[in-house]
Amino acid sequence: MTIERVQLYRKTPSGEAIRFSGKSAEDAYKETKELMAKLGIDSYLDCVNGEIKGSELRSMILLNQVLSKKNQRTLNYDEAMHLGNKFLPRNLYADLGIAVFEKDGLNNDLREILAKEANKRGWKFPILAHPYSLTLKDSNVHFGEDDSLIVHGEQAVEELNRFDCGENSGVLRLYRGSYGGWGAHWDDLFVSYESGRVPWIRAEGATQKFEKEILTQIEKAHQEKVEKLNARKEKAIAEAFKIYNTKE
Repeated sequence: MTIERVQLYRKTPSGEAIRFSGKSAEDAYKETKELMAKLGIDSYLDCVNGEIKGSELRSMILLNQVLSKKNQRTLNYDEAMHLGNKFLPRNLYADLGIAVFEKDGLNNDLREILAKEANKRGWKFPILAHPYSLTLKDSNVHFGEDDSLIVHGEQAVEELNRFDCGENSGVLRLYRGSYGGWGAHWDDLFVSYESGRVPWIRAEGATQKFEKEILTQIEKAHQEKVEKLNARKEKAIAEAFKIYNTKE
């Protein structure tokens, strides 16, 4: 099987985007479904012919939890936008995280929880959060310990200009819509549809790992060659001494 890989960029090369399908998707799906069952999450999520179908905030948090064990995660909005139309065909959608605002609005119960946590961490609003930097506790969504995929304050304001966003309150869903655009809308974060997809994942350091494996193979081959040369050298010396001693 040929794995399709695309180099990811922000300002510098950063990891690789790998097509998420086949056995790797099936295994991640099974583990995610087990976690969903334990937490009583019954939203739609399926895997058909090695392709995950369905997507909502909680399932994406758990999927990223599973992927993180292999140093992987779903793409963030910047990486997905870099892929452009290659990211996902029209008529399908993908979750990319959430936008949290200071004002009351949609999903206000969740906004109150996250706003309180954000204030403790000294973050400014709005806040953009990838599922990798979120966690589930007591069936509620919270900010996780790893805040590497959190954008807040003025930077978040600038990033939201890249989305079709008609709201500035509550908690909104960041997504690539089935119409092909990038949006920050949807009042229900926990509804999943069959048209949801997880088309790509990010493999952190995949290139470096591959290069390390190749260098190890080269070093091993070189060592084997040296050992063979040394063995031939020792054998030649032994034969030389044998001939010398015979002449004496």
